[in-house]
Amino acid sequence: IEIFQRQELLFQRFKELEIRLQLIQNIPFIPEDDLSINTEAALRVRETCKKLLINSAKLVKTPNNYYDWTLEQRRYFLKASSIDHLCKLILLENKDCINNDCLDPKNSKYYAVLIQYTSKLNAQNIF
Repeated sequence: IEIFQRQELLFQRFKELEIRLQLIQNIPFIPEDDLSINTEAALRVRETCKKLLINSAKLVKTPNNYYDWTLEQRRYFLKASSIDHLCKLILLENKDCINNDCLDPKNSKYYAVLIQYTSKLNAQNIF
């Protein structure tokens, strides 16, 4: 019986290695910060991060099929610690806002909502 357990353990390890190899083969290497992304929006994001002393942010250009990948493939590409670290940002417009800017946090024209991919969004809890 022990030999069968060892074989099963080896089979499981081979399967895990096979998955890792597939991830490596299908996903390109990601630079620390893709400086070739030099749009006006990217420059504003970099400047804002610098002003706010956010040193860990980086901009990454993803392949066109990025959203076809599994969360595990995205995690590997972005070098995230786990899929629980993957988030999406949703920009919401407050159509009832009486201001034309975002200076009042309680009555802002726009709100950014950051959500983990592994969590569920309850839209009723946003406002």
